[in-house]
Amino acid sequence: MRFTASCILAIASSAVFAQLDPYAQIERAVDISLRHPQVIVDVGGSMQLGNRPAEQYRLRTYIQGKKMLADAFVNDERRLMILADGAKVWRYDPIKNEYTYLSQPETIQKTFGVAVAWARSEMQRPLRLLAQSSRWLINPTMEQQPNHVRLHTVVQVGNEGDWRGTDLNFYFSETSGAMQSFTIRERIDMPGRTLKVSDFMGTFLYPETFTYPFTFTPPRGSKPAADLPSRIG
Repeated sequence: MRFTASCILAIASSAVFAQLDPYAQIERAVDISLRHPQVIVDVGGSMQLGNRPAEQYRLRTYIQGKKMLADAFVNDERRLMILADGAKVWRYDPIKNEYTYLSQPETIQKTFGVAVAWARSEMQRPLRLLAQSSRWLINPTMEQQPNHVRLHTVVQVGNEGDWRGTDLNFYFSETSGAMQSFTIRERIDMPGRTLKVSDFMGTFLYPETFTYPFTFTPPRGSKPAADLPSRIG
């Protein structure tokens, strides 16, 4: 019997999957992804509170070895930039025209841990994923396949199709085991019986190359954040 390379990789991936719990499977996939020479993680989605207009979010993260850039926009307006140049991690708030920096940790995963502390709420989970942390829910229901993990706290309520809770899905390459995409869906009753609805999707891209300088120069007129160096946005 002849086996193709893809068949052998799929069998190996299935064998590894059988030995891992869902969290370890997600962390392994992120680790494989971060070992690629270049990675782009493109996240987009929306968040709506009650009857207010939905806010549109976009987070694009470029990763090259220990260097990274996370660029966040809300309704097409840049709200936050976090950049690691190999020596320092910089945070720039264009709304306040303030910047912050710290010495960069020794690994890219720990660098993303710094980014998580500096990010705003709707963008924290994608950055936490890149810090190899996916334990976002308390006692979730878990579903696991070789190329898919679902973690959720979904409870059906009221009319058919209505629900509350958080629904997370992570998808992996069947051959390499690297992250391919993830979705974050959430329907939560906030104080005042205001419904918060979030719907995000992230895609991992592995280009052969991309050109980005990974350098930060404080813009003209900007100033250090008052509580440098540990400002949390």
